[in-house]
Amino acid sequence: MATSNSALDKDDFTEGWFTAAGDKAPVTAQVSLGYNGSVDSDIRLAPVTLKEDDGNVLDFSGLQLQLRGDRDGKAVEIHGNAEHLELNFVDEQQAPVKILLNGFKAGGKLHETAHDMVYVGNFDLALADTQEQAKVQADLQRLLVAKPQVAVEKLAFKTANGESHFNLAMDFASPSSFDLPPDQLGKQLRWSPT
Repeated sequence: MATSNSALDKDDFTEGWFTAAGDKAPVTAQVSLGYNGSVDSDIRLAPVTLKEDDGNVLDFSGLQLQLRGDRDGKAVEIHGNAEHLELNFVDEQQAPVKILLNGFKAGGKLHETAHDMVYVGNFDLALADTQEQAKVQADLQRLLVAKPQVAVEKLAFKTANGESHFNLAMDFASPSSFDLPPDQLGKQLRWSPT
């Protein structure tokens, strides 16, 4: 059995994230390799508070994400929770948007398909109460109409054994309905700019 601990380093690129997290490492992880080849990961996002001069606000309680994978990477179990997330911003039409999530939980079991890096299975998302869930769905619909983009660029992990780099870019669009089957909902949420 072996265990590795890691944390995001502070540099010019991540300095703002450290400031929002109270000068603590915003991302930490512990990865353990079991005798049977399994991999257990405990990834934590620190609480973050960000208030901009234009009124945009991000207040996040932090997130704990636990992953367990088998020796061959063919099956993964995921559990995550965050107590609180609040976003306040102004959309493209200058209308105020407020998104509030309390008691967010996610979990499921996925297994690899014949396609490289494509996993299927059950994955559930839940909020503390159903009225809040309906409001979040309506707020999310408003947000997705603007076709938001999320990107992580130049994220690097350095260890004594080397360095890994990671880039991620996602574009979203509003689905016709959130009640669609998961595969159809996923296809409609994805948007690729031309």
